[in-house]
Amino acid sequence: AFTLKPSRINENSVINGAKEEKTWTFVIDAAHGGTDDGVSTSEGLKEKELSLAIALKIKELNKNPAFNIILTRESDIFMNVKEKVDFTMQHKPDGFVSIHINGAPTNQTNGIEVYLGTRNTSFQKESMLLGSMINQEMTKVYQTLDTLKKRSTGIWVLDAPQINYPAAIVECGYLTNPKDRAFISDPKNQEKIAK
Repeated sequence: AFTLKPSRINENSVINGAKEEKTWTFVIDAAHGGTDDGVSTSEGLKEKELSLAIALKIKELNKNPAFNIILTRESDIFMNVKEKVDFTMQHKPDGFVSIHINGAPTNQTNGIEVYLGTRNTSFQKESMLLGSMINQEMTKVYQTLDTLKKRSTGIWVLDAPQINYPAAIVECGYLTNPKDRAFISDPKNQEKIAK
């Protein structure tokens, strides 16, 4: 993976610059699901359950009528990455965010990370802005990597050729790290991330 320095965003200028009469649609993807657990622990914690809990909280906490939150899943079902992109495209979103929980070969790697696509060049600036805003907010919640990451191989939900919206993935900590695991498994902290 390679990294980019996130921009510092003045939230008020972004919000005030938006047209008030517009409804902003965001598709929030709870990663994995169904037969795909994602990262899991011997204690029974599963990425698919944690990512769904956070996604559901995002939708539940949204009280702003100018924001329309659509979830790729609201229960323990599986959608492959192509189905997720097709589903998202149908809703013509202003942005897409996929919620994940990370894992690593060692228990030393930790913290929240934000990933951007590598091939969706037409929305590169908008994705950078979205990723920077997410990164900036996450630093208020928990230890967050101070760069935005990209994978050299690409990630389909960020890089599919038909994508016409800004997109980012948020890795909300490492289940393989004891401190992260304790943080992310606490429903109060899941709500902090969702906010």
